[in-house]
Amino acid sequence: MRPGIAEMLSTLHNHYDVQLVTGDGREACAGMEEYFGKSNIRTEASPHQKVESIQSIQRKGERVLMVGDGLNDMAALSCANASIAVSNDTSNLVPSCDVVIQSNRVSTLTSLLRSARGSSLIIAVALWFTVAYNLLGLTLSCMGLLTPVITAIMMPVSSLLVISISVFGTWFMFRGL
Repeated sequence: MRPGIAEMLSTLHNHYDVQLVTGDGREACAGMEEYFGKSNIRTEASPHQKVESIQSIQRKGERVLMVGDGLNDMAALSCANASIAVSNDTSNLVPSCDVVIQSNRVSTLTSLLRSARGSSLIIAVALWFTVAYNLLGLTLSCMGLLTPVITAIMMPVSSLLVISISVFGTWFMFRGL
């Protein structure tokens, strides 16, 4: 166990169903029950069995984040809804994953998930603003209340407002990190 992992797992358990599916033997996973619970550990799993585990969870309508650290995790990483490859060397190319994190920083996973959720919120706000702004502009244009010059000015203003929402939303959301 790397430093900070126990605290990270405790935090994750408060919000997510956390499971350990590993190709390692039972001996290598001794003591992991206190972090995952006995029923949430599956040892000696082949790459195919890891994929089956992910797919069985997905069939229940759940989304899966896979965190893997080896070549035998590539199929499972590509099968998951989102995936994080843990690497000792960030220059490694891992085409099957969404994020590569250094092994000594894996305990920051909760911060990464919080950042991803915050970024999704910012994107949603910007998207809804764009839809509302353009519907308003289209309605006013169809009613003949906007001249072509004003409409032409409104388009780049829309882009600038979306950029502003993204920049200031990101600054506001992550100013404490």
